[in-house]
Amino acid sequence: MATVLALDVGFAALGWAVIDAAIGDVCCAGVIRTVKSQAKRGVRVADDDWDRCAVQARAVAALVTLHTPACVVAELPTGGSKSARATRAMALGTGIAATVCTLLSIPVVCTTPRDGKIAATGRANADKVDVQAGVERKLHGATDALTQLKRADVEHAADAMAAYIAARHDPIVEMATRAGA
Repeated sequence: MATVLALDVGFAALGWAVIDAAIGDVCCAGVIRTVKSQAKRGVRVADDDWDRCAVQARAVAALVTLHTPACVVAELPTGGSKSARATRAMALGTGIAATVCTLLSIPVVCTTPRDGKIAATGRANADKVDVQAGVERKLHGATDALTQLKRADVEHAADAMAAYIAARHDPIVEMATRAGA
């Protein structure tokens, strides 16, 4: 079975889905969460960020080890945040995913949130509910995988699935999944 690991890259929440690329079936999905330290004193922001990066990197590496994907599809944040801290968090999430995939020699195809919305719904202005409905229509097993998640996690896993839909005909995805079959 040639699988693709789809990621909705974030720092506080990284959504993921494993898809059997041969049949477009969602095998499983989830969200990796990192939590900002609640300690008010004695924990520097840089130290806390380092720890959260390490947690996320180990979790993504564990997904790759467990599911042995032929490639990764990553929906990357496009910027446009309202604060420097949010921009920094997006950059940290992107850097973690890029580093883990590079170190594990996994080919990666990047998409944008807009690509995923259009692929899942046909509209660039789709909301989270529309994206979830779109992935449930287009990917067998998506409904089962999403209903097993906490309500707050569904949108992140659905975005990862939408990223896969957007990239599934990319030559790198097609070549990697053929080679992994």
